[in-house]
Amino acid sequence: MNSSRILKNLAALVGSKIVGDFFLFILFVTISRKYGQEGIGVYSFAIAITGYIAVISDWGLYNNTIKRLSTSASSESFRYDIGIIISTRLILVVCATLMLYLLSLLVPGDKTLTLALLIVGFFQIITRFHSGVFAIFISQDDMPLASLLEACLKLFNVSFCLLVIFSGAELILALISLVITSLLYVGTVLYYLRKKYRAATIKFNLRKSYFILKESTHNAFASLLFQISSRLDVILLGLFLGPASAGIYNVAYRIIFMLQFLPHQISITIFPSISKVYLENPSKLPEFFAQGLNYLVLIATPIALGLALISLELITLVFGSEFDGSIVILQLLSILLFLMFFTHFFSMFLMSCNLEKARMRGYAICLVVSLITNLILIPLFGTIGAAISVIITEVILISYFWIKLSHFAHTKDISKRAFFAIMGGIALVIITEYLNLEEIMFKVPAAILIYVLVVSSCRDIRQNELALIFSRLVKLIRK
Repeated sequence: MNSSRILKNLAALVGSKIVGDFFLFILFVTISRKYGQEGIGVYSFAIAITGYIAVISDWGLYNNTIKRLSTSASSESFRYDIGIIISTRLILVVCATLMLYLLSLLVPGDKTLTLALLIVGFFQIITRFHSGVFAIFISQDDMPLASLLEACLKLFNVSFCLLVIFSGAELILALISLVITSLLYVGTVLYYLRKKYRAATIKFNLRKSYFILKESTHNAFASLLFQISSRLDVILLGLFLGPASAGIYNVAYRIIFMLQFLPHQISITIFPSISKVYLENPSKLPEFFAQGLNYLVLIATPIALGLALISLELITLVFGSEFDGSIVILQLLSILLFLMFFTHFFSMFLMSCNLEKARMRGYAICLVVSLITNLILIPLFGTIGAAISVIITEVILISYFWIKLSHFAHTKDISKRAFFAIMGGIALVIITEYLNLEEIMFKVPAAILIYVLVVSSCRDIRQNELALIFSRLVKLIRK
């Protein structure tokens, strides 16, 4: 597995993802400021409810596409599979849209909420279709192109929606603009797909589509179970405490969701390579597992601690004093962000090693734990109870995944990395607090510098992880 190539692909994915998610974050902040707690509550509630339909519209094809196409036997079978995958996704879009309409008839609420469910739901369905096409590029290590197309899509979506919002339109009209821009962009991604791989982008074969969907079933149920458990807190908060409380909680969770792209992109970057290694030389998997854990410990620790450190300034700066209740929630959820690095990594390994069924069972356990803890903790502690619940659920999920990966789970040198990561984290918290830096623009660079200085005192880290990262950064700067 080429570490330099992986870092290059990761840099491309992360860079474009930051740009794209930055615009989505601006949209989320604008909605919260323009339409208040009730508006952001309706929007958050609609996303939570319709997220399940969006998962069905994907049916596990995203992960299966990367794994299947990255190990294709020939270019002919690769091009044929592209046509089948695209046509299968179009069938899923139609089915999911019909399910969305039926759902809107069953959900109680006023007209605004019903319309928001329909519009946001269809937007999520189309977004999943786009992601499915991007997965084809990722499977072939064309990650820079995939991430660029995704960033342009988000820029297109957000720019048009912001124009509608600032023109004084109601929330529903602003949401409709997201659907329009997403539909217009479909032609663009299909054009690049045909141009890049010279493949028929649509090739209907119901029997083959059925086989691919059946092959993706475990991934589909795992994604659905994850979606239910991860959105359960927002839904139960909305039902027990109202849309305003759901909005306050979701402001903090939205920041975690936005930062979640980093563990997700790390896992996606190495997913094709690990799948190939499993087929060609599985004896090397423990070495790659240990190497991945070493990097994750060094990366996740400062990010989580840094987020907790700037929670007050971040919430106040971005959302305003109206969302002061989100500060403590964000500090708690920074623990969740740390855990997510390992959840995504373990999940990717399970899929690469044909352990999709174990992954699905893990998310089933996660759903049961989430339901029980939310029903107990939300009535007792409100939004803070929801945050505690999601952390407990993540810890149990990681523990289960670790057990299932025990034959790959080598932890070479991880104790040394963990020690220096913790020492660096403690140092960045103590020193930045002692310096009394109130501005984020000063606190964040200072924290990064302190952490790098501490971990670089370990020769192994300095000569391996840091040396590789810095050499890659130098090459990027020179280019």
